[in-house]
Amino acid sequence: MNAIPDLRSIAAALYGEISDGQVLAPGPNHGRTDRSLAVKPVPTHPDGFVVFSHAGDDPIQCKDYVRSRLGLPQWEPKARNPGDVRYTASYVYRQADGTPYLRVSRTEPKGPFPQSHWTGSTWQSGKPKGPKIPYRLPELLANLNAPVFVCEGEKDSDRLAALGFVATTNSEGAGSWTVDLDPYLAGRRCFILEDNDSKGADHVAKVARHLAPTASEVRIVKLPDLPPKGDVSDWLNAGGDAAGLVELCRSYPLFNATTQSDTPARKARRRDENDTRPVIKIMAGQIKDAVDAAESALISKGGRVRYVVAALTIVLAFKASGAPRQSSPLGSFEDWSALVRDALLWLGCADAVDTMERARVSDPKLDELMAVLTQWRSVIGNDKITVRRVIEKATRQTAGTGFDYSKSEFSHPDFREALLAIAGQGGAINGKRLGKWLASHAKRIADGCWIEQGGVLEGTATWRLVTRKQEEGLSMCCN
Repeated sequence: MNAIPDLRSIAAALYGEISDGQVLAPGPNHGRTDRSLAVKPVPTHPDGFVVFSHAGDDPIQCKDYVRSRLGLPQWEPKARNPGDVRYTASYVYRQADGTPYLRVSRTEPKGPFPQSHWTGSTWQSGKPKGPKIPYRLPELLANLNAPVFVCEGEKDSDRLAALGFVATTNSEGAGSWTVDLDPYLAGRRCFILEDNDSKGADHVAKVARHLAPTASEVRIVKLPDLPPKGDVSDWLNAGGDAAGLVELCRSYPLFNATTQSDTPARKARRRDENDTRPVIKIMAGQIKDAVDAAESALISKGGRVRYVVAALTIVLAFKASGAPRQSSPLGSFEDWSALVRDALLWLGCADAVDTMERARVSDPKLDELMAVLTQWRSVIGNDKITVRRVIEKATRQTAGTGFDYSKSEFSHPDFREALLAIAGQGGAINGKRLGKWLASHAKRIADGCWIEQGGVLEGTATWRLVTRKQEEGLSMCCN
């Protein structure tokens, strides 16, 4: 066992502070003001200390980080008895805001992959009770225009991400793709990479059938010269590179569910048995039949049938009359204004825009949103920023002015007050509350601007302010 420094030395080495017999310090890859990592000396423990990450960081990574900062020897595996199981890697599935959701562990010898779920403060054995989410979800959402490489496993996804690609997978291995994952890839270009075994072939076919109805492009990619059970990591290890992978993926044809050759497993599972959504086939020139089919489907699922039928009837009648212009186009919502708003005005209904404005005026939460957006624009501008950095900027203090220079003052008191109004707890800004508020108000427009996710920085979700003029300028440059 190694000799562990005292609390004061640990705090100095980790840029932390002593609290209740432990040191609270920044976790790996966190800023100096972070206090998510707790380190407590325990003389009877094999490592001489224990760690706990309030941010959900991998405990093995945290221990290695502490050893490095304290100048202790790195951990080395002890001689194992035959049959002993050792954890060799952990993969954390994160929600859209970066919150931990699921952890999948890899063991040696290779066997079942143990799963655990995040309770808000710690990992607990067993997978989450909620729906599946794709691996590397924050990166997936931060790069909406990039093609997506769908792999069979987290190891391969991380390998491709290290090359600059957007890559994802599903938990629980081949054959475990579910309808929960489909919406995340709607409208995306998808390259599904096939592992070199029968399970891999069946898996990519299942994923392709799930994604084909909503993705903009689906291609199944069979990598050449793979060993038995080989995958994209093996292909890269054998000399493949990023440019070659892109060229190879583009050479494969678009997936067509009606012509795709079937294996017995594919025939048996043409549609996921858990998918109970009604199917409506729409043929050219049969809109009325489609409306009737939609009505029947909604009745079977207990939906709001009359509203859907009425809406479709109004739109069809408006189009049949020549769709006469009823109002001036609304900003960047020309299509909506021309089809939905004008159809309602043509029918004699109230202007939806006026109704919307009245609702905004009477919205008690609008003032809070406006205050946050106004101060955000003044203090942060359009920079991408984490929740932690937002709080740091709002609570930064400077030396006092006037006659009392010993009294510090907040640099941005109005910004701090705006954040306290939406995420205050005990006189401080609560990071978890602020993150949830940002997620629930993402892309809600007020005064021509809104907040949206800005991607991931060092494993943490970022946010940014976007103005309508800024978005229209980007749109013009890209078109």
